[in-house]
Parts: sequence; structure tokens; C-alpha cells
Amino acid sequence: MNIEKISIVIPVYNEEKNLEKLFERLVPVMDDLKREYEIVLVDDGSRDRSLEILLNHADKRIKIVELTKNYGQHAAIFAGF
Repeated sequence: MNIEKISIVIPVYNEEKNLEKLFERLVPVMDDLKREYEIVLVDDGSRDRSLEILLNHADKRIKIVELTKNYGQHAAIFAGF
């Protein structure tokens, strides 16, 4: 049986207060699935510490895309794809 990798794309804009909780909750759930996965977080030009926090979590499963300015949620999701 061929099981595909799961990709989750999340746009981020000024979410520094919520990101640690996101990682605390999402990563264990994904690990429990026992499937290959990636989480792609797209910083949409945040002006707070969101990008710094995201970069601290980057690893082989967590990928970060940085947009140079705020393009909006739809553009951020598209950039993640």
C-alpha cells in the first residue's frame, strides 16, 4: 500500500502569541499518525516576532516560507503550495 505524504500549509501574519501553542498541539498529532508529513508555514510579512519563532522551529518536517510584505491570506496559501 502506497501512503502519500501529508502536507499542511498555514499562513501566518502577526501570530507570535499563538505559534508556540500551535506547535505544541499540531506536531504531536501529526507524529501520532505515523505517516510522513510536512508543515509549511508562510510568514505573510509579519511585523511582530512571528518569523523569528517560525525559524526557531524549522526542521526537516517544518518548512518556512517568508514573504517580503503582507500579500494576504490567499496569496500566502498559494505561496505555500
